[in-house]
Amino acid sequence: VIACHQGGFKGAVAPMGTALTEEQILSLWKMSPVEEKVPILCFDGDNAGRRAAERACERIMPLLAPNQSARFAFMPEGEDPDSLLRGGGKDAFAGVLEGAMTLLDFIWAKHTAGREFKTPEARAGVIRALQNEVKAIADRTVQIHYDSLLQKRITEAFFARRQIGAKPGQPPRPAMPGAGLLRKPVMRTGDMAARILVAAVINHPHIYDAVEEPFGGLEIRDAVLARLRQAVIEALEDNVGLDGQALRAYLVQEGFERETGDILNESVYVHAAFSGPRGNPDDAASKWLAFWADMQGKVSENEEQDGWKRAFVAANEAEEEKLRNMLKARASEKGV
Repeated sequence: VIACHQGGFKGAVAPMGTALTEEQILSLWKMSPVEEKVPILCFDGDNAGRRAAERACERIMPLLAPNQSARFAFMPEGEDPDSLLRGGGKDAFAGVLEGAMTLLDFIWAKHTAGREFKTPEARAGVIRALQNEVKAIADRTVQIHYDSLLQKRITEAFFARRQIGAKPGQPPRPAMPGAGLLRKPVMRTGDMAARILVAAVINHPHIYDAVEEPFGGLEIRDAVLARLRQAVIEALEDNVGLDGQALRAYLVQEGFERETGDILNESVYVHAAFSGPRGNPDDAASKWLAFWADMQGKVSENEEQDGWKRAFVAANEAEEEKLRNMLKARASEKGV
């Protein structure tokens, strides 16, 4: 809390205990000076933090009322506000807050992230669990609105039948090889950056025209993520003006439910808030391109370091000369 105040986040408070209580939730709403009272609750990014968020959600849901809600933010794993502010500065912590999830988003992710629902029984089970979450809301007006939005998501996720871009009489396109298989994500250096860039295009498909060339040429070493990127390109090439909601439904229909769940979640958005659905759509393209340019610079630096290592080990003068020319060209580009 002290670090937050020193960093300019004057409204930060902390619960004096291991779990948020109902009384503390009500106090947060009373302390808020604005009409729409939506405090951001910040949790650790590990499994313990997720469990704490679930417990907080269980306490908040029955107390919801018009203009009284909350959002959930998650720290990058291994970080707390103090370490993040010291290491990344004010902007890093502001990015975490900017990417905070609504309660509806959190509930949906809690029951669906990383899961497959191929059978009627599995779908019925998750629908019942989601509906039980909504039933806990005591205020009838708020409950009705939650139920309406939840039913819309359920319909889009499980009952959308129209294939985007399909011509009359055209049979559904088969799922791409490997889609829908249960697999452990492969995390290599650079994979998180690729996930961020793919997630940003899925959540903000209107930026596709601006990022089309670098997005199509993006080197993705994870074969599954590369196939997902290709499916995104095909959908956006065939459907101008497609919005994020329709694109996500299409990808699920195409067999990428597991893959989209792996990247369209807070563990990705926490690293780059612009990639999430709550990122500002007006500057999503510029932030995408800036992030891509930064990633390209880091890739070049890594390649350069690897090249020097190879040249040193092999005592290869030709390789050393090639690297010197690369450095001269880069210095010339920067005007050095």
